[in-house]
Amino acid sequence: MQARVVQNGVPSVTTFARESSSAEDGLLVFLFGLPRSGTTWVGKIFDSHPRTVYKHEPDSFPLEPTMPWAPAVSDTEALRPAALRFLSLLPNINSSRAAGSLPIFPKEYRSDWQSWMHCVSILGTKLISRVFAKELPVLPCCDYDSAFGLRLVWKSINSLGRLGVFFRVANHRKAIVVVRHPCGVIASLKRGLSRGNLRNNPSEDYSLFEMLTRTDVGKRYGLTVSKLQRMQSDERLTWKWVVVHEKAFEDVGDQQDVLFVRYEDICNDPAVLTLKMFDFCGLPWSMQTERFLETSTKPSSTRLAFRKLRSSQLSSDYFAIHKGPVQSATRWHSELQPDEIRRICDVLNCSSLARLYPST
Repeated sequence: MQARVVQNGVPSVTTFARESSSAEDGLLVFLFGLPRSGTTWVGKIFDSHPRTVYKHEPDSFPLEPTMPWAPAVSDTEALRPAALRFLSLLPNINSSRAAGSLPIFPKEYRSDWQSWMHCVSILGTKLISRVFAKELPVLPCCDYDSAFGLRLVWKSINSLGRLGVFFRVANHRKAIVVVRHPCGVIASLKRGLSRGNLRNNPSEDYSLFEMLTRTDVGKRYGLTVSKLQRMQSDERLTWKWVVVHEKAFEDVGDQQDVLFVRYEDICNDPAVLTLKMFDFCGLPWSMQTERFLETSTKPSSTRLAFRKLRSSQLSSDYFAIHKGPVQSATRWHSELQPDEIRRICDVLNCSSLARLYPST
């Protein structure tokens, strides 16, 4: 899976398929959403498929000095070299975070011994990182030429504002955007802050808010940092939700190869929505995925007992993928105060995206 270089020295989008393979090989899937939108669970659903090469938030570090967080699509040509550099590196980003997220699934491009070595490498890098605070790459231990119809899945909570640029730069790609009701997002963020799971308060990230005010969407709403500072924290976070999602809709919403999916719909019917997303990406149904959906949505009595033993460790479940999905999607109704819900919905109703949640 080596990057190819075009004549001007700028790496092109890497394809890990053999040169003579069909167009069904080597598809790049953008799986984007905002933090706390359920993308980790959806990402592992895709990772559970034996024909996916899954990269978990490889953009958690700064991509490029020249790649803004929410660039205008009119700047695509200026940003093309930086976007191509990152996309060419993407298949080979094997940090513990990007290539070692748990659980680990068998793949068609790994033999039994390669799977065993891959697992040992993941567990070893995590142990070294925890004990010695040293980051080592995960060994991929794979033979991509041994499998057909592979999909490279880039899961991100950091690049939704960049989707328009990356989508125009990449060839042979699909995009899935996971959208969660802003009340659900904000309730989850509040829970994370109260438990100490989040290092920084996202409602006070004014450098990010300043970038949002400079977007066409932010300007259209007349948003400024000073206006946002005078708002309640839940209103600021809702405006972030509105601006980023509206920007994504406007940047790529009219493209055939883009699918917007509500997190709540996935929670209500995981199998049907997974089949829809797999179909969209040209992936056949997998019994391995079916088993993962069963275990991740219906925790066993053993897992429930284990959770009770760890009940004092409140952070243990915050980033977990084994949850009751319907409860996860609706718990904000009991977590948020009525005045918080009203403020969030007042901002949401300013946006055309309120049509996604007509009952609130």
